[in-house]
Amino acid sequence: MAPKLDDLIEALGARATEQTLAQIKTALTDGTQKVALTGKNVEILTAFNAVAITDTSVKTVLLDLSKYSRVQFVLRSTLNQRVKIGFKALTTAFSSFWDGAKWQTTALSADWLAFPGDSVEYIINSKAPVLDDFIGPQICIMIGCDTAPTSGSVSIFVRGWPN
Repeated sequence: MAPKLDDLIEALGARATEQTLAQIKTALTDGTQKVALTGKNVEILTAFNAVAITDTSVKTVLLDLSKYSRVQFVLRSTLNQRVKIGFKALTTAFSSFWDGAKWQTTALSADWLAFPGDSVEYIINSKAPVLDDFIGPQICIMIGCDTAPTSGSVSIFVRGWPN
């Protein structure tokens, strides 16, 4: 009795699958397949974690960023008032950088950066591109509000790519 066409197709498919798996196994174990792991580790630093601001005083934090070749600053705010953020680089007395308008030695932005008080995550670097090029040992981050919030909190995280 002759095999049915469906049975032949199924048998060929199974043998092709077994053969393909065997070829893949051989390629991965005999050294002929060149495989390299790519990508970068990203570390998350917490500058401010759900800080409930209830007045107009400025809060500061100092971060050591010396081990990172690139950093990205992220703001999350649920405050019912806008929040202001300032950055100061703590560098050697002779270090200067171009902020797009003039040479600076400490302040990374001439003015405070203002963000609305809502439940949105902001990439701060998109408002202050000079932060993309920051390579320094330490940075001081300052936050505050012109009007005292009555609800919500603010967080700032730093994504760092190690050197």
